[in-house]
Amino acid sequence: MLFLGTKKHPEPDSYDSFITEHGGQNNAYTDEEKTVFFNQVADNSLEEALDRFSEFFKAPLFNPDYEEREAHAVNSEHEKNIPNDEERTWFTIRSLAKGPLSSFATGNLQTLSVLPKQQGIDVVAKLKDFHKKYYCASNMVDKTHDHKSSSYHRRPTRQLSLCRQGRFPSKKLFYGRNSRKKQPISMLTYLFEYPGNGSLAKRLRQMGSGDKVSVVADRTSVNTLFAVKVELTKKGAEQRGVVLQEVFKYINLLKSQGVNSRVISSIAEQSRVDFHTSQPSGSLMNEVARLAHNLLTYEPYHVIAGDAVVLDPDSRYVNHLLTLMTPERAIVAFSDPDFRQTAKSPKIEPFYGVEHTVADLPEQQMTELTNIVADNGIYRVPPAFSHVPKADDLKLKPGISGMSVPELLGEQDPTFGHSIWWQGQGTLPVPRVNINMKARTPSKHTNITSQTTTAVLIAAIAEQLEEETVDLENCGISQRLGVAGDGLHIAFAAHTPQQLQHIMEIVAKKFRDPVVEEERFERIKQRIIDELEDPASMMAYEHALETAAVLLKNDAHSRQDLLRLLKSDRTTLKESMKTLQELKAVHVDAFVMGNISKPEAKTAVQSFLTGAGFGTLPMRDAARSLVVEQKTPIEAVVPNPIPHDVNHATVVHYQLGVPSIEERVNLEVLGQMLNRRLFDRLRTEEQLGYIVGARSYIDSSVESLRCVLEGSKKHPDEVAELIETELRSMEEHLRSMPDEEFEHYKESTRAELQKPVQNFSEEFVRSWDQISNHGHCFNKRDLELTYLGTDFTRKQLIRTYTKLLEPSRRLVVKLVANLQPSKEITLIGHESLLSDGSAPLEQKRSKGAAFADYSPKLQYETDCSSAHKRRTGLALQSLDEGPVSKYQEESGFYPEVTVCELAPSMLLKLEEDL
Repeated sequence: MLFLGTKKHPEPDSYDSFITEHGGQNNAYTDEEKTVFFNQVADNSLEEALDRFSEFFKAPLFNPDYEEREAHAVNSEHEKNIPNDEERTWFTIRSLAKGPLSSFATGNLQTLSVLPKQQGIDVVAKLKDFHKKYYCASNMVDKTHDHKSSSYHRRPTRQLSLCRQGRFPSKKLFYGRNSRKKQPISMLTYLFEYPGNGSLAKRLRQMGSGDKVSVVADRTSVNTLFAVKVELTKKGAEQRGVVLQEVFKYINLLKSQGVNSRVISSIAEQSRVDFHTSQPSGSLMNEVARLAHNLLTYEPYHVIAGDAVVLDPDSRYVNHLLTLMTPERAIVAFSDPDFRQTAKSPKIEPFYGVEHTVADLPEQQMTELTNIVADNGIYRVPPAFSHVPKADDLKLKPGISGMSVPELLGEQDPTFGHSIWWQGQGTLPVPRVNINMKARTPSKHTNITSQTTTAVLIAAIAEQLEEETVDLENCGISQRLGVAGDGLHIAFAAHTPQQLQHIMEIVAKKFRDPVVEEERFERIKQRIIDELEDPASMMAYEHALETAAVLLKNDAHSRQDLLRLLKSDRTTLKESMKTLQELKAVHVDAFVMGNISKPEAKTAVQSFLTGAGFGTLPMRDAARSLVVEQKTPIEAVVPNPIPHDVNHATVVHYQLGVPSIEERVNLEVLGQMLNRRLFDRLRTEEQLGYIVGARSYIDSSVESLRCVLEGSKKHPDEVAELIETELRSMEEHLRSMPDEEFEHYKESTRAELQKPVQNFSEEFVRSWDQISNHGHCFNKRDLELTYLGTDFTRKQLIRTYTKLLEPSRRLVVKLVANLQPSKEITLIGHESLLSDGSAPLEQKRSKGAAFADYSPKLQYETDCSSAHKRRTGLALQSLDEGPVSKYQEESGFYPEVTVCELAPSMLLKLEEDL
């Protein structure tokens, strides 16, 4: 309500439109005690943006006409959160903790509309009163100091006590701001999440009872809720009492032995190294939001570093907090997927619908947990950090800075051998070294079976490495392993070449002679199965995007296919080991950047590949992650797999193809325009859902436009039609758009393209993206800016948009709540999708549309009255690997190429005229 118009600018969307047209974005978040607003806008529009922003605090309208609409917006956000099991569980625990944190804080339609009306409460009047009482200058901090005095001069100052006194006594576990300098949550997190020898996590893994131990914390000025979370295996769930005993054995060991000052001081020492070798966030808006939050948390002197550096390491304080972790203070919660079958007379939490029972721990059990101790040698206090870099480790090497473009090392042809790229320290040097490698595996051995079995094995090796290298990881010396559709992804990071060599030797040995315990492999396989069988781990719109990926990518697979394979006898440790050996002939693209010389970079990569036992593979024989060249429209109707989720999700996707430099820029501008249009129309006006938007994106070498909406208010049939209407009306808007608006979007895009890289990591990723996909277009932004400044016109924009909205390149995914699985259907290429693409499938059936069963060849019928062939289409009842792969093979794939040159201006002008 605050952002829906002011006396000076009464239009409800005026601020959002201004920010978008001037190259910016804005958002806000509210936690238990504060609201942080953050905005970003082009430099030359800052003063006007700040003036407009300040009006929300001086004279907002709080127009009652929008009250119901905004209540629905809040309700949509709440409905989005309901399926999330972690959020549901944590809220239930909080509600049992009593005090101010136990209340339902986000709101829904019942609390914001239905109940107030029943009780005669004027919500708008309450909002105005709250705004008048708490939105006072004495309670505000602002990071734009240059303009604050002029923009906020009419915001009245009121008594600070109005905002600081509360109903709850100030009895705190953590003693206000000073405790934050000690970073107690960080210290406790290290103690409980440590996975090395003698840790709780490793013990539970060895017992087969748990996969991971993590910490969850909610902290306010009133109190702190600190939780130790164990992700249980099936065995652990059956023996949760034993797991609880292990947790308290570990806590009691920490209490009895104590955490010495060396452990705490070493963490503080590493935090100082991390801070002094860090660079600004890649998102200036997020950085401003962080600093605004810190202004309300730390003294001014500590605002920049207070949340990153342990300013006051205090082992006594940490040990004091450990003494407070007693069974009497604990809430022990167990999340049981079979709860409904086992519980008697459960309570139902009213806002998230969580069924639960509550019981006191028996006195005997609390006494047992208080006194329980582990056998000698099982647990130990995590050690002090032993690899904190010294001053000499942080000195920058001379003569390798200022490189903005990577250099290919060696004489080898990258199409036949490994390619190693090096960029020195880049343009923003820090005492760090990063290496990324993509190892493309043989195409003849790369398929869903090899990808899946190898993924389980690599996850097991990664867990071993986590336990063995945690002391290196804590000091910034890290490794990451992963499996993608086209091969293995391996990454390393360290402060020095010597540290890098050490961690790479450890990983190389794991690849050369992998030894994985059968129990570990089976536990991790079951964990992956559990994750795939838990649809609530993703939101509805993410399931819809997953469906689109299965249809359009050669290496994306349905959950059903993956589960069938994981549960089959093909996914065993023995088979996985055999498969890994078959995949060791690889084509590697490696990128090295940082405080490392050219010879050291080349040696590091070559030594790793040799030590790990990788062979060489010509690029022509390597697997590729490709996108289907869509030649006919597709519509998929699938059920929302999340139990009891009321949300639908709709994805409308248009494929542009391999873009030219000009088309990249045009689609970036169009994406901004369409995102604003859909957000204003479908979210702000229609309130169809909390997640609404459009954006351009590139996958492999293919550029597309994607529109997404998640919500419960309208069926996806209606939503798809509304999105299509907005997309079609956009073309006319492009023709009639005022020149001023057109120029705003042009300048917004220019500002984004001219924005320099903010830090070492951003520069590394930007170069790596061009290397990993074989684009090698390192001057892409310069070319885009050249086009924007010379040949970018309204006609060029319309030309790209017309090409984009070609009906044969449309994909629609309709994910429907409460749809029976038997109703799932995917239509590919039926003429009804061309003639009436937005109509519901039931209407298409009623019109007599014929849906052919799938056969190895796409079916055609010959129309004797003409020389044309009419495709009867393809109807898939599921997205199984077989029929989807056959469809993809017949359609063909876009090549993995990148256009890295501008078309002549004369040619572009000719195309405009034509």
